[in-house]
Amino acid sequence: MPSPEMKEVIDSLWLRRAARASGPARSLAETRESYAPAGQLRPLPDDIATKQIDASGVPAYWLTAPEADPERVLLYLHGGGYQVGSLRSHGPLAAHLGRGIGRRVFFPEYRLAPEHPFPAAADDILTAWRWLVTAAGVDPAATVIAGDSAGGGLALTLLHTLRDAGEALPAGAVLISPFLDLTASAAALTERAGLDPVFTPHAIRSFATVYLNGADPRDPAASPLLGSQVGLPPLLIQAGGAEVLLSDSERLAKAAAAAGVSVTLQIADGLPHVYHGALDTPETAEATRRIAEFARALVPSRAEPFGRIPLEAYAAGASPVIATTAGGLAEIVTEGGTGYTAPPADPRALAAAISRALAASPGQRNRLLAAGRQLTAARYDYQASIAAFLARLAPWATAAGQST
Repeated sequence: MPSPEMKEVIDSLWLRRAARASGPARSLAETRESYAPAGQLRPLPDDIATKQIDASGVPAYWLTAPEADPERVLLYLHGGGYQVGSLRSHGPLAAHLGRGIGRRVFFPEYRLAPEHPFPAAADDILTAWRWLVTAAGVDPAATVIAGDSAGGGLALTLLHTLRDAGEALPAGAVLISPFLDLTASAAALTERAGLDPVFTPHAIRSFATVYLNGADPRDPAASPLLGSQVGLPPLLIQAGGAEVLLSDSERLAKAAAAAGVSVTLQIADGLPHVYHGALDTPETAEATRRIAEFARALVPSRAEPFGRIPLEAYAAGASPVIATTAGGLAEIVTEGGTGYTAPPADPRALAAAISRALAASPGQRNRLLAAGRQLTAARYDYQASIAAFLARLAPWATAAGQST
Protein backbone atom coordinates (compact mmCIF):
# COMPACT_ATOMS: atom_id res chain seq x y z
CA MET A 1 0.00 0.00 0.00
CA PRO A 2 1.38 3.46 -0.86
CA SER A 3 2.67 5.56 2.01
CA PRO A 4 0.65 8.64 3.06
CA GLU A 5 3.19 10.83 1.29
CA MET A 6 2.91 8.84 -1.94
CA LYS A 7 -0.88 8.65 -1.69
CA GLU A 8 -0.98 12.44 -1.61
CA VAL A 9 1.08 12.52 -4.81
CA ILE A 10 -1.15 9.94 -6.50
CA ASP A 11 -4.31 11.83 -5.53
CA SER A 12 -2.86 15.02 -7.01
CA LEU A 13 -2.07 13.18 -10.25
CA TRP A 14 -5.68 11.98 -10.54
CA LEU A 15 -6.96 15.53 -9.90
CA ARG A 16 -4.61 16.91 -12.55
CA ARG A 17 -5.72 14.30 -15.07
CA ALA A 18 -9.40 15.09 -14.45
CA ALA A 19 -8.80 18.85 -14.76
CA ARG A 20 -6.96 18.47 -18.04
CA ALA A 21 -9.62 16.16 -19.47
CA SER A 22 -12.32 18.76 -18.86
CA GLY A 23 -10.30 21.88 -19.62
CA PRO A 24 -9.02 23.48 -22.85
CA ALA A 25 -6.19 21.79 -24.72
CA ARG A 26 -2.77 23.05 -23.74
CA SER A 27 -0.08 24.02 -26.22
CA LEU A 28 3.11 22.01 -26.47
CA ALA A 29 5.04 25.01 -25.13
CA GLU A 30 2.80 25.13 -22.04
CA THR A 31 3.21 21.40 -21.50
CA ARG A 32 6.99 21.66 -21.76
CA GLU A 33 7.05 24.53 -19.29
CA SER A 34 5.08 22.72 -16.58
CA TYR A 35 6.08 19.07 -17.10
CA ALA A 36 7.89 17.05 -14.44
CA PRO A 37 7.88 13.37 -13.44
CA ALA A 38 5.14 12.60 -10.87
CA GLY A 39 4.02 16.21 -11.33
CA GLN A 40 6.78 17.35 -9.00
CA LEU A 41 8.37 20.41 -10.61
CA ARG A 42 11.04 21.77 -8.28
CA PRO A 43 14.42 23.56 -8.46
CA LEU A 44 17.76 21.86 -8.29
CA PRO A 45 19.19 21.71 -4.76
CA ASP A 46 21.47 24.63 -3.92
CA ASP A 47 24.50 22.40 -3.32
CA ILE A 48 24.40 20.77 -6.78
CA ALA A 49 27.17 22.24 -8.93
CA THR A 50 25.87 22.68 -12.49
CA LYS A 51 28.09 23.09 -15.52
CA GLN A 52 26.73 23.42 -19.05
CA ILE A 53 28.79 21.82 -21.83
CA ASP A 54 28.70 21.14 -25.55
CA ALA A 55 28.92 17.38 -26.16
CA SER A 56 29.82 17.42 -29.86
CA GLY A 57 26.80 19.59 -30.65
CA VAL A 58 24.45 18.11 -28.05
CA PRO A 59 23.74 20.48 -25.15
CA ALA A 60 24.44 18.75 -21.85
CA TYR A 61 25.15 19.38 -18.17
CA TRP A 62 27.32 18.06 -15.39
CA LEU A 63 25.42 17.84 -12.10
CA THR A 64 27.74 17.24 -9.16
CA ALA A 65 26.84 16.79 -5.51
CA PRO A 66 29.57 17.57 -2.95
CA GLU A 67 29.94 13.88 -2.05
CA ALA A 68 30.09 12.58 -5.64
CA ASP A 69 33.07 10.57 -6.87
CA PRO A 70 34.29 12.55 -9.92
CA GLU A 71 35.50 9.37 -11.65
CA ARG A 72 32.14 7.57 -11.37
CA VAL A 73 29.43 8.77 -13.74
CA LEU A 74 25.67 8.36 -14.04
CA LEU A 75 24.48 9.13 -17.57
CA TYR A 76 20.85 10.18 -17.12
CA LEU A 77 18.38 10.18 -20.02
CA HIS A 78 15.16 12.02 -19.25
CA GLY A 79 11.69 10.92 -20.26
CA GLY A 80 8.77 12.86 -21.63
CA GLY A 81 7.34 10.88 -24.53
CA TYR A 82 10.11 12.19 -26.83
CA GLN A 83 8.27 15.54 -26.89
CA VAL A 84 8.92 17.15 -23.50
CA GLY A 85 11.56 16.98 -20.81
CA SER A 86 14.69 18.94 -19.98
CA LEU A 87 17.07 19.80 -17.18
CA ARG A 88 14.26 21.91 -15.71
CA SER A 89 11.89 18.94 -15.46
CA HIS A 90 14.28 16.06 -14.70
CA GLY A 91 17.41 17.68 -13.29
CA PRO A 92 16.24 17.31 -9.67
CA LEU A 93 15.48 13.60 -10.12
CA ALA A 94 18.81 12.99 -11.88
CA ALA A 95 20.69 14.91 -9.19
CA HIS A 96 18.85 12.99 -6.47
CA LEU A 97 19.85 9.65 -7.97
CA GLY A 98 23.42 10.83 -8.54
CA ARG A 99 23.70 11.87 -4.92
CA GLY A 100 22.15 8.60 -3.79
CA ILE A 101 24.73 6.49 -5.61
CA GLY A 102 27.69 8.84 -5.11
CA ARG A 103 28.26 9.78 -8.76
CA ARG A 104 28.36 12.92 -10.79
CA VAL A 105 25.60 13.08 -13.39
CA PHE A 106 26.00 13.63 -17.13
CA PHE A 107 22.68 14.98 -18.41
CA PRO A 108 22.26 15.47 -22.19
CA GLU A 109 19.31 17.42 -23.56
CA TYR A 110 18.46 15.57 -26.76
CA ARG A 111 16.31 17.02 -29.53
CA LEU A 112 12.55 16.62 -29.17
CA ALA A 113 9.68 15.78 -31.49
CA PRO A 114 7.73 16.99 -33.38
CA GLU A 115 10.45 19.43 -34.44
CA HIS A 116 13.00 16.60 -34.50
CA PRO A 117 11.34 13.19 -34.99
CA PHE A 118 12.88 9.71 -34.95
CA PRO A 119 15.78 8.99 -34.93
CA ALA A 120 17.00 12.42 -33.74
CA ALA A 121 16.81 11.62 -30.02
CA ALA A 122 18.70 8.32 -30.35
CA ASP A 123 21.30 9.97 -32.60
CA ASP A 124 21.90 12.68 -30.01
CA ILE A 125 22.30 10.19 -27.19
CA LEU A 126 24.87 8.20 -29.18
CA THR A 127 26.76 11.41 -29.98
CA ALA A 128 26.73 12.46 -26.33
CA TRP A 129 27.91 9.02 -25.19
CA ARG A 130 30.82 9.01 -27.61
CA TRP A 131 31.80 12.51 -26.46
CA LEU A 132 31.64 11.32 -22.85
CA VAL A 133 34.02 8.39 -23.35
CA THR A 134 36.41 10.16 -25.73
CA ALA A 135 36.61 13.93 -25.27
CA ALA A 136 35.66 13.77 -21.59
CA GLY A 137 37.81 10.68 -21.02
CA VAL A 138 35.23 8.84 -18.90
CA ASP A 139 35.78 5.10 -18.54
CA PRO A 140 32.72 3.19 -19.79
CA ALA A 141 33.38 0.61 -17.07
CA ALA A 142 32.90 3.34 -14.45
CA THR A 143 29.63 4.49 -15.98
CA VAL A 144 26.02 3.50 -15.32
CA ILE A 145 23.19 4.60 -17.61
CA ALA A 146 19.78 5.45 -16.20
CA GLY A 147 16.67 6.59 -18.02
CA ASP A 148 13.00 7.02 -17.26
CA SER A 149 10.07 6.43 -19.61
CA ALA A 150 11.21 7.41 -23.13
CA GLY A 151 14.68 7.89 -21.65
CA GLY A 152 14.60 4.24 -20.64
CA GLY A 153 13.89 3.33 -24.25
CA LEU A 154 16.77 5.53 -25.41
CA ALA A 155 19.06 3.86 -22.87
CA LEU A 156 18.23 0.40 -24.21
CA THR A 157 18.62 1.62 -27.80
CA LEU A 158 22.07 2.99 -26.93
CA LEU A 159 23.12 -0.36 -25.47
CA HIS A 160 21.99 -2.14 -28.65
CA THR A 161 23.87 0.33 -30.85
CA LEU A 162 27.12 0.03 -28.88
CA ARG A 163 26.87 -3.77 -28.77
CA ASP A 164 26.25 -4.07 -32.49
CA ALA A 165 29.15 -1.71 -33.25
CA GLY A 166 31.52 -3.66 -30.97
CA GLU A 167 32.07 -0.57 -28.81
CA ALA A 168 32.64 -0.61 -25.08
CA LEU A 169 29.47 -0.91 -23.05
CA PRO A 170 28.71 0.79 -19.74
CA ALA A 171 28.87 -1.25 -16.56
CA GLY A 172 25.08 -1.50 -16.39
CA ALA A 173 21.78 0.29 -16.88
CA VAL A 174 18.85 1.32 -14.71
CA LEU A 175 15.53 1.57 -16.57
CA ILE A 176 12.74 3.40 -14.74
CA SER A 177 9.22 2.77 -16.10
CA PRO A 178 10.75 2.37 -19.57
CA PHE A 179 8.76 3.06 -22.76
CA LEU A 180 10.17 0.34 -25.01
CA ASP A 181 7.54 -0.70 -27.56
CA LEU A 182 6.21 2.03 -29.84
CA THR A 183 3.76 -0.37 -31.48
CA ALA A 184 1.75 0.26 -28.28
CA SER A 185 0.20 -3.18 -28.68
CA ALA A 186 0.67 -4.69 -25.20
CA ALA A 187 -2.45 -5.96 -23.48
CA ALA A 188 -1.58 -4.07 -20.28
CA LEU A 189 -2.01 -0.81 -22.17
CA THR A 190 -5.76 -1.24 -21.89
CA GLU A 191 -5.96 -3.63 -18.95
CA ARG A 192 -4.38 -1.10 -16.60
CA ALA A 193 -5.91 2.03 -18.10
CA GLY A 194 -8.18 2.47 -15.09
CA LEU A 195 -5.26 2.24 -12.66
CA ASP A 196 -2.87 4.74 -14.23
CA PRO A 197 -3.19 8.35 -12.99
CA VAL A 198 -0.59 9.61 -15.45
CA PHE A 199 -1.23 8.17 -18.93
CA THR A 200 -4.08 6.88 -21.04
CA PRO A 201 -3.57 4.40 -23.90
CA HIS A 202 -4.40 7.25 -26.27
CA ALA A 203 -1.58 9.38 -24.86
CA ILE A 204 0.94 6.56 -25.28
CA ARG A 205 -0.10 5.99 -28.90
CA SER A 206 0.05 9.72 -29.57
CA PHE A 207 3.61 9.96 -28.23
CA ALA A 208 4.66 7.11 -30.50
CA THR A 209 2.93 8.54 -33.60
CA VAL A 210 4.43 12.00 -33.22
CA TYR A 211 7.94 10.75 -32.56
CA LEU A 212 7.92 8.16 -35.35
CA ASN A 213 6.60 10.61 -37.95
CA GLY A 214 5.78 7.75 -40.31
CA ALA A 215 8.69 5.45 -39.41
CA ASP A 216 7.99 1.79 -38.72
CA PRO A 217 7.23 1.26 -35.00
CA ARG A 218 8.58 -2.28 -35.34
CA ASP A 219 12.08 -0.97 -36.05
CA PRO A 220 14.19 -2.05 -33.03
CA ALA A 221 15.92 1.34 -33.15
CA ALA A 222 12.55 2.85 -32.19
CA SER A 223 11.16 -0.07 -30.18
CA PRO A 224 14.20 -1.69 -28.55
CA LEU A 225 12.00 -4.26 -26.82
CA LEU A 226 11.59 -5.87 -30.26
CA GLY A 227 15.36 -6.23 -30.79
CA SER A 228 17.82 -8.81 -29.49
CA GLN A 229 18.81 -8.43 -25.86
CA VAL A 230 21.86 -10.71 -26.14
CA GLY A 231 25.18 -9.36 -24.91
CA LEU A 232 23.87 -6.54 -22.75
CA PRO A 233 25.38 -5.51 -19.41
CA PRO A 234 23.40 -6.05 -16.21
CA LEU A 235 19.99 -4.35 -16.07
CA LEU A 236 17.89 -3.09 -13.18
CA ILE A 237 14.29 -2.33 -14.15
CA GLN A 238 11.98 -0.48 -11.77
CA ALA A 239 8.34 0.22 -12.55
CA GLY A 240 5.06 1.03 -10.83
CA GLY A 241 2.34 -1.56 -10.61
CA ALA A 242 -0.31 0.97 -11.64
CA GLU A 243 0.98 2.06 -15.02
CA VAL A 244 -0.13 1.18 -18.53
CA LEU A 245 3.49 0.65 -19.61
CA LEU A 246 4.17 -2.04 -17.01
CA SER A 247 4.26 -4.86 -19.55
CA ASP A 248 7.15 -3.16 -21.36
CA SER A 249 9.23 -3.74 -18.22
CA GLU A 250 7.93 -7.27 -17.71
CA ARG A 251 8.55 -8.31 -21.31
CA LEU A 252 12.06 -6.85 -21.32
CA ALA A 253 12.96 -8.67 -18.11
CA LYS A 254 11.76 -11.95 -19.61
CA ALA A 255 13.58 -11.41 -22.93
CA ALA A 256 16.81 -10.30 -21.26
CA ALA A 257 16.85 -13.28 -18.91
CA ALA A 258 16.25 -15.64 -21.83
CA ALA A 259 19.22 -14.02 -23.60
CA GLY A 260 21.52 -14.68 -20.63
CA VAL A 261 21.57 -11.11 -19.36
CA SER A 262 21.70 -10.43 -15.64
CA VAL A 263 18.40 -8.62 -15.06
CA THR A 264 16.41 -7.60 -11.99
CA LEU A 265 12.80 -6.43 -12.21
CA GLN A 266 11.35 -4.53 -9.24
CA ILE A 267 7.64 -3.62 -9.39
CA ALA A 268 6.27 -1.23 -6.76
CA ASP A 269 2.69 -2.29 -6.15
CA GLY A 270 0.11 0.43 -6.66
CA LEU A 271 2.60 3.11 -7.70
CA PRO A 272 2.41 5.26 -10.85
CA HIS A 273 4.67 5.83 -13.82
CA VAL A 274 8.11 7.17 -12.75
CA TYR A 275 7.00 7.45 -9.14
CA HIS A 276 10.66 8.26 -8.42
CA GLY A 277 9.84 11.87 -9.24
CA ALA A 278 8.14 12.13 -5.84
CA LEU A 279 11.49 12.71 -4.17
CA ASP A 280 10.21 13.16 -0.63
CA THR A 281 8.47 9.79 -0.32
CA PRO A 282 9.64 6.59 1.37
CA GLU A 283 9.07 4.71 -1.89
CA THR A 284 11.56 6.87 -3.77
CA ALA A 285 14.06 6.51 -0.92
CA GLU A 286 13.76 2.72 -1.13
CA ALA A 287 14.05 2.71 -4.93
CA THR A 288 17.16 4.90 -4.71
CA ARG A 289 18.69 2.57 -2.12
CA ARG A 290 18.19 -0.39 -4.47
CA ILE A 291 19.68 1.54 -7.38
CA ALA A 292 22.71 2.35 -5.21
CA GLU A 293 23.15 -1.33 -4.33
CA PHE A 294 22.98 -2.24 -8.02
CA ALA A 295 25.52 0.42 -9.00
CA ARG A 296 27.97 -0.52 -6.24
CA ALA A 297 27.89 -4.17 -7.28
CA LEU A 298 28.72 -3.20 -10.88
CA VAL A 299 31.62 -0.88 -10.18
CA PRO A 300 33.16 -1.57 -6.77
CA SER A 301 35.00 1.20 -5.00
CA ARG A 302 38.75 1.23 -5.47
CA ALA A 303 38.95 0.97 -1.68
CA GLU A 304 37.19 -2.40 -1.73
CA PRO A 305 39.56 -4.97 -0.16
CA PHE A 306 38.69 -7.63 -2.74
CA GLY A 307 39.39 -5.50 -5.80
CA ARG A 308 38.83 -7.03 -9.23
CA ILE A 309 41.83 -8.68 -10.89
CA PRO A 310 42.67 -7.09 -14.28
CA LEU A 311 42.63 -9.50 -17.18
CA GLU A 312 46.36 -9.00 -17.70
CA ALA A 313 46.65 -11.25 -14.65
CA TYR A 314 44.94 -14.03 -16.58
CA ALA A 315 47.29 -13.54 -19.49
CA ALA A 316 50.15 -13.87 -17.00
CA GLY A 317 48.78 -17.18 -15.73
CA ALA A 318 46.33 -16.46 -12.88
CA SER A 319 43.73 -19.17 -12.35
CA PRO A 320 40.33 -18.32 -13.84
CA VAL A 321 37.08 -20.09 -13.04
CA ILE A 322 34.02 -20.57 -15.21
CA ALA A 323 30.40 -19.85 -14.39
CA THR A 324 27.67 -20.70 -16.88
CA THR A 325 24.47 -18.67 -16.88
CA ALA A 326 21.03 -20.06 -17.59
CA GLY A 327 21.47 -18.83 -21.15
CA GLY A 328 24.62 -20.92 -21.60
CA LEU A 329 26.97 -17.93 -21.83
CA ALA A 330 30.53 -18.18 -20.60
CA GLU A 331 31.34 -15.61 -17.94
CA ILE A 332 34.82 -15.08 -16.54
CA VAL A 333 35.18 -14.56 -12.80
CA THR A 334 38.16 -14.59 -10.47
CA GLU A 335 39.25 -17.32 -8.10
CA GLY A 336 38.87 -16.00 -4.57
CA GLY A 337 36.86 -12.97 -5.67
CA THR A 338 34.12 -11.74 -3.39
CA GLY A 339 31.02 -13.87 -3.71
CA TYR A 340 32.45 -16.45 -6.09
CA THR A 341 32.91 -20.03 -4.90
CA ALA A 342 33.27 -22.01 -8.13
CA PRO A 343 36.38 -24.26 -8.26
CA PRO A 344 39.16 -23.58 -10.78
CA ALA A 345 38.26 -24.84 -14.23
CA ASP A 346 40.46 -26.81 -16.59
CA PRO A 347 41.97 -24.22 -18.97
CA ARG A 348 41.01 -26.25 -22.04
CA ALA A 349 37.40 -26.57 -20.90
CA LEU A 350 37.35 -22.87 -20.14
CA ALA A 351 38.75 -22.02 -23.56
CA ALA A 352 36.25 -24.30 -25.28
CA ALA A 353 33.36 -22.70 -23.40
CA ILE A 354 34.50 -19.21 -24.36
CA SER A 355 35.03 -20.26 -27.96
CA ARG A 356 31.50 -21.64 -28.14
CA ALA A 357 30.13 -18.45 -26.64
CA LEU A 358 32.01 -16.28 -29.12
CA ALA A 359 30.93 -18.43 -32.07
CA ALA A 360 27.25 -18.43 -31.09
CA SER A 361 26.63 -14.82 -32.17
CA PRO A 362 28.45 -11.48 -32.40
CA GLY A 363 26.65 -10.38 -29.25
CA GLN A 364 28.53 -12.92 -27.18
CA ARG A 365 31.76 -11.00 -27.71
CA ASN A 366 30.17 -8.08 -25.89
CA ARG A 367 29.12 -10.40 -23.10
CA LEU A 368 32.77 -11.33 -22.66
CA LEU A 369 33.78 -7.67 -22.82
CA ALA A 370 31.18 -6.82 -20.19
CA ALA A 371 32.51 -9.57 -17.92
CA GLY A 372 36.04 -8.32 -18.53
CA ARG A 373 35.09 -4.80 -17.51
CA GLN A 374 33.74 -6.07 -14.22
CA LEU A 375 37.10 -7.73 -13.54
CA THR A 376 39.22 -4.77 -14.52
CA ALA A 377 40.29 -1.94 -12.25
CA ALA A 378 39.11 1.47 -13.34
CA ARG A 379 42.44 2.60 -14.74
CA TYR A 380 43.24 -0.53 -16.75
CA ASP A 381 42.78 -0.78 -20.50
CA TYR A 382 40.29 -3.64 -20.60
CA GLN A 383 40.18 -3.74 -24.40
CA ALA A 384 43.89 -4.56 -24.43
CA SER A 385 43.33 -6.96 -21.55
CA ILE A 386 40.71 -8.88 -23.50
CA ALA A 387 43.04 -9.10 -26.50
CA ALA A 388 45.85 -10.45 -24.35
CA PHE A 389 43.56 -12.91 -22.63
CA LEU A 390 42.13 -14.27 -25.87
CA ALA A 391 45.62 -14.55 -27.34
CA ARG A 392 46.63 -16.72 -24.39
CA LEU A 393 43.50 -18.85 -24.84
CA ALA A 394 44.04 -19.40 -28.57
CA PRO A 395 46.23 -22.55 -28.32
CA TRP A 396 43.98 -23.99 -25.60
CA ALA A 397 40.90 -23.38 -27.74
CA THR A 398 42.56 -25.13 -30.67
CA ALA A 399 43.49 -28.12 -28.50
CA ALA A 400 40.01 -28.24 -26.99
CA GLY A 401 38.42 -28.16 -30.43
CA GLN A 402 40.61 -31.02 -31.63
CA SER A 403 39.65 -33.14 -28.63
CA THR A 404 35.90 -32.78 -29.15
